[in-house]
Amino acid sequence: MSGVPPPPLPAAGGSTNGMLPKPPGYVDITSSTPGGALPQHLKPPPQRKPLPPSYRRPQNRGKYRNSRSRCSCGRFFCYCLLIFLILLCAVAVVGAAFYIYFQPKLPAFHFQSLKIGHFLVSVKSDGTFLHSAVNATVQVRNPNGKIKYSYNEGDVTFFAVDDTTGDVDLGSTKFPGFNQDTKNTTLLKLKARLSKAGEMVDDTVGSRLKSQFKSKTLKFSVMVKTKLSAHIIGGITVSLPVKIACGGESDATLKRINSGSLPRCSINTLRWIRLH
Repeated sequence: MSGVPPPPLPAAGGSTNGMLPKPPGYVDITSSTPGGALPQHLKPPPQRKPLPPSYRRPQNRGKYRNSRSRCSCGRFFCYCLLIFLILLCAVAVVGAAFYIYFQPKLPAFHFQSLKIGHFLVSVKSDGTFLHSAVNATVQVRNPNGKIKYSYNEGDVTFFAVDDTTGDVDLGSTKFPGFNQDTKNTTLLKLKARLSKAGEMVDDTVGSRLKSQFKSKTLKFSVMVKTKLSAHIIGGITVSLPVKIACGGESDATLKRINSGSLPRCSINTLRWIRLH
């Protein structure tokens, strides 16, 4: 009849118990081994034991070391900067106290007098020659009340200043070393002359120097090289090589010097540092 359902299919082995039939090749794993244990090839892999902490890879140790190293470098830099600032402040305080107490001043040099023993320009067949003898007085004054000065033996050179070609040598000499007490003024008397052969100059320069000498408009300069030492109370001594240049300007003519004008001198040390 069309209204009656078909009977169930028989189970494997010919028995029917109301269950669906097993597909071909099906193996019941619970019944294939005694006790219902899984076969060896179907068991899950054993769990790995966790490694001890000593074998674990350090993940943040490098970052920690880098941060600690940066912190140490920054702290060291801050300490160095602090020490430098403290030393700088200490030097500034000591320097200010020294200046207030001693009130140091450089010695003052002035061109006081200049006398020309002879000034001769001779024209010969082999050129023009200058012959001269110079006597000069340079005033050295120590304005300090608590600092003494001393000077080593020095070299002195006289020049006639030509605005076109530069300085012309008038002779050189030496002066002995001397000591200068506080609030003291010392006069250096200097003499120099050229050799008998004279100084060879250009014909035009010789003629110009001769004309300026007659009109007393010839400018002169003196260069002094020595070693200056400052003696401070307590046995402290500071020494420097100095070069003292006097004259060479418009107020250093023979006429103005002998009329009472005192051209000021400049003091240089270490070749390029101008002190005064």
